[in-house]
Amino acid sequence: MADRLSKAERLRLVFDALTEAPPATDAGAAFQLVVDCLNRVEDLHSGVAAEPLPPKSVDTGRMYPPQSDSIQRLEDGSVIAHSRAHIVGCGPNGSISIETRRGTVLFLSGEYVMTTTSEPMAALNDLAAELRSRMPRAKVECTPMEEGGVWLVATGDDEVLSIQWSPRLAAFGVSLDTHDDTEAAFAPHEQYFTTFVEARAYVYGLLARPNTLVVSTGKHRSA
Repeated sequence: MADRLSKAERLRLVFDALTEAPPATDAGAAFQLVVDCLNRVEDLHSGVAAEPLPPKSVDTGRMYPPQSDSIQRLEDGSVIAHSRAHIVGCGPNGSISIETRRGTVLFLSGEYVMTTTSEPMAALNDLAAELRSRMPRAKVECTPMEEGGVWLVATGDDEVLSIQWSPRLAAFGVSLDTHDDTEAAFAPHEQYFTTFVEARAYVYGLLARPNTLVVSTGKHRSA
């Protein structure tokens, strides 16, 4: 058996394995990649044999992937899963994000996220790239704000999707505003989330609705 390592060292090996692996092409493959990398590292370096039904409330000394009753599969193909200490999000394009339960982003789309101040900007920049790929004709902007805030705006013909990181609230706010011909916003849809994974899942839930953030003309309203 290989050397027994600390939990932090084993997490680093998991992230190394995810970085070096061929990228997944969908959420299912991405989640399976996380499961395989974690189990392989724990088999070699935790010193604890795997249990078929691991207890959820007791730390056995071995890390386990999220169990089946803690996995959500969303309409857009995304997967969001909770383990004892982490939240794993897998996008429909195969992207992977791993956060602590307190919302600290540890791993995002093949990269370590090393500093606290860069986490929200890195996370929202990644989401902006996903939205541009999904809606190439929409206007998508991600900009830093004062005091460490970050604001992502995606503009369609009649709607504006806004995702904002607030350091003061330590939360991501998501709103979808529908506009009439006088540019007055009505029917705001707003929620707050303490983790990026949950905010991202909510955004994709909004976009899965029919006729959400439609861009038919290529002309955009100002965000």
